Amino acid sequence: MDPARPGDATLNGDSLPFDEEKQIAVFAELKKIIESEPFRTSKRSRQFLTYVVQQTLNGRGALLKERTIGADVFDRSPEDITPENSVVRKQAGELRRRLDQYYKDAKDLPEDAAVRILLPLGSYVPEFCFCSAHPSDTETTSQPAGEEAVSPTRTEGKSADPARYLRRWILAVAALLLVALCIGLWAYRRQNTQYTQFTRFWEPVTASPESVVVCLAKPVVYLPSREYYRRYSDSHGHNFGLEWQRLNERLPKDLDMAPNWADMQIQEDYGIARGDADAAFRIATLFGRMGKSSQLRIGEDCSLADLRSAPVTLIGAYNNRWTIEMMSTLHFKFSEDHGFTFIQEQAPSGRIWKSEWKASERSSQWGNASEQQPATDYAIVSRLKSSQTGQYLTIVAGLTGPGTQAAAEFVSSPKELDQALKQISAGWENKNLQMVLRVPVPNGITPTAPQVVATYSW
Repeated sequence: MDPARPGDATLNGDSLPFDEEKQIAVFAELKKIIESEPFRTSKRSRQFLTYVVQQTLNGRGALLKERTIGADVFDRSPEDITPENSVVRKQAGELRRRLDQYYKDAKDLPEDAAVRILLPLGSYVPEFCFCSAHPSDTETTSQPAGEEAVSPTRTEGKSADPARYLRRWILAVAALLLVALCIGLWAYRRQNTQYTQFTRFWEPVTASPESVVVCLAKPVVYLPSREYYRRYSDSHGHNFGLEWQRLNERLPKDLDMAPNWADMQIQEDYGIARGDADAAFRIATLFGRMGKSSQLRIGEDCSLADLRSAPVTLIGAYNNRWTIEMMSTLHFKFSEDHGFTFIQEQAPSGRIWKSEWKASERSSQWGNASEQQPATDYAIVSRLKSSQTGQYLTIVAGLTGPGTQAAAEFVSSPKELDQALKQISAGWENKNLQMVLRVPVPNGITPTAPQVVATYSW
């Protein structure tokens, strides 16, 4: 298999240098590549390859420069593309690696795989290598060496195979639809380029080849044993015989038959807080929209090795040991004194933020019960490019569940996060960053839009 040498048309943007059959073959091969295992986990590589192939097929290979690709594929402004920090060059290297892996895995190419797509070193113009089963029947166009586009090889004197051509047309239509979808996604991203601060906030995550680890807290939970519920049912005439009854129906607050410590059992399957679960769902959904895969770790399943192996997002504060440990030396941290929890600024005359509480009446089968619910909560968003783990670390945590939920909504919203980051001094994207949020909770359960009350970067 030898690469077909291009004519000047591709490089100069003139008429296309190959016929429709060859275009169909290229599209078919493109479709197989981006659906293959090496490309399935990399949205950026799929977008990059689709873009440069499409541009070349349209005779615009000369436009495939670093700044052009940075703007069209990665939404980077020209001043963001520097020799020291080029996402285009890094992604081109990643693309070449995945292409090498694809062709290494596909040793036995099917009959209709008549072309290979390569990305030569030092160039962003893809090279199409056409192959023919009968070299004596082919006619090639000789071109000067060193060019980087495509000219066709053409088989003559062969009778057409209708089934084969139909199959190729079907593959071509599917490939064109896929390319159209990719272009549509690219156009959608272009419409949201005004949220550049949001993109920069999450760039360390999207640029990493590793899946993001989302660590969700699970505190220790004790529940009365079945034997205790049986004794209570016998003496009070209330049935707690079924598991769903024991887990969903509450014992009275003024319990006249208090359980002994021996009656209490640790329940490994329960204990995820409502605000934390909502936050984890929002964060995982955000990563999915970014084309980034994520892995969930709950409670003790999240180890130090996990924190050192990939970018990590920690959910929750006091119920997450890693949050407390990783933030213990930061400018803003979670503190506790005489049973009260609060956010503390570690600085001379440092500020303190505490949740504001209100009494709430809760109706149940046992009558109304009064309990305290947060009227105003506080949360911290921490973005650590340089953390103790050696990996990029994000922490979204509130003093209570509504604060954690609001912090996750905040970092998942391009509009809200972008507006907040625009108020911070330039250069924050290359530093560690913390933001303290004030979170109104009108009904004691569901938070509303938070307000940034303090920031710090270093």
